[in-house]
Amino acid sequence: MNAAKEVVQIKERLYKNMESLDKRGHISIGVSSQWGIRLLTAIVPEIKNMFPSVTIEISETSISEIFAQVTSGKLDFALASCTDIHSNEIQAEILENEEILFGIPASHLYVLKQSKKTISQKEIADFIRNDNFILAKKEYATRILAEKLFDENRLRPKAICETNSMATISNMVANGSGVGFFPVSCANDREHIKYFSLKPKMMRYNLLLHRDNLQMNPLEKTFLSYVRSSFI
Repeated sequence: MNAAKEVVQIKERLYKNMESLDKRGHISIGVSSQWGIRLLTAIVPEIKNMFPSVTIEISETSISEIFAQVTSGKLDFALASCTDIHSNEIQAEILENEEILFGIPASHLYVLKQSKKTISQKEIADFIRNDNFILAKKEYATRILAEKLFDENRLRPKAICETNSMATISNMVANGSGVGFFPVSCANDREHIKYFSLKPKMMRYNLLLHRDNLQMNPLEKTFLSYVRSSFI
C-alpha cells in the first residue's frame, strides 16, 4: 500500500510542476536488454504527454558500447544488465537483482524423468552437456554468466548457437532445438519450456546508468522519476 501511494505521489508532484517545465528538449537513452525496451514502451508516452516537443532518441546496442557512449556523453542515460559495475566515470544505480533461469524443452528426457524446480550446475554438466546451447552473444550478461558456469564445471558444450534476441532463444528452446539461459523477465512459453532455478542461483544487475557529470534539467529529472517509480 505504501509503495502504491508513493508512486501516486511521485506522479502528482510531476504533473503539479508541468506548467513550469520547458516542453522542448532532447534525451538520448541506450538499451541493452528487453526489460529496458518494455520499460521505455510504458514510460515514453507519459514523457511525451508532458513534453510534447521533446525528441527521445533510443539506441539498442551491446553493454560495452553503452558504457563507452555514456562515458563519452553520446548517451544521457542507459538501461542495461550487467554482471558487475566496472566504471568510475558512470553513475550506476541498481534497479533490481534479477535471477537467471535455465530453460529446457518440455519434451526433453531430463524434464520427463523428474518434477523438481531446481537444477545444479553439476547436473547440467552431467546430463545436458550433449545438448545444443542457445546463448546470447558475447558481452551480454546471460552469456558471461553461462561462460562462467562452463569454466567452473569444465563444460565445453558440443554446439553453441548465438543470437542477440531473447525471443529467438525462447522459440528455439520451445521447439526442441536446444537449451538456454533466461532472465526471469524473459521466461515465457511455460507450456513448451521448463524453467529451472540454478543451484547456486545465477543473478544479474539491471541498472540505470548516466554519465558522472550530468547536470539534470526538468526533462531528465522527470525521466529518472518515472524509471525509479517503476521499481518501487
